[in-house]
Amino acid sequence: MNSSCQNVSLVEGDLMLDWPVRSNWLRTFLFGVFLISLVCLYHGCGSKLGHPDIGKVKGKVLQNQQPLPEAWIEFHPESQDARTSIAITDANGEFELLYAGATMGARLGTHLVKIGTGGQTDPSNPDQSFPRIQLLEKSGVEVKPGNNVVEFEVPVSSKD
Repeated sequence: MNSSCQNVSLVEGDLMLDWPVRSNWLRTFLFGVFLISLVCLYHGCGSKLGHPDIGKVKGKVLQNQQPLPEAWIEFHPESQDARTSIAITDANGEFELLYAGATMGARLGTHLVKIGTGGQTDPSNPDQSFPRIQLLEKSGVEVKPGNNVVEFEVPVSSKD
């Protein structure tokens, strides 16, 4: 045979099957699809990419009823085995929590919220960093399914 595709005959009893040798790529492809499917089922692939149930959280941080820019926000789930969600406020004091990677939000349930300033490096002097100062700690903040909007009023520091 001078053909680029040879046939292999498989004989089992009275049944004879012709299967092209080049179809190995098909078996390899189907096996790969099968393995990927198993991994997705095991890890819960889908729109949540294996993350637990989360709700989107946006909000605003105020101090003396004015927006507090460049403040850090941490949502610590009260369940011990859960990831903390974080954000930094913009110039208007607004933020959106980041759970992990590109997934926005926080795990459903109650959280301990910590808000503060500092901890960043001075862009004009990379050797200089500002101390991290916690301004507010609030427990029992609930994150529900869907969109959550929160607002926090941070007390004015007595050191000002």
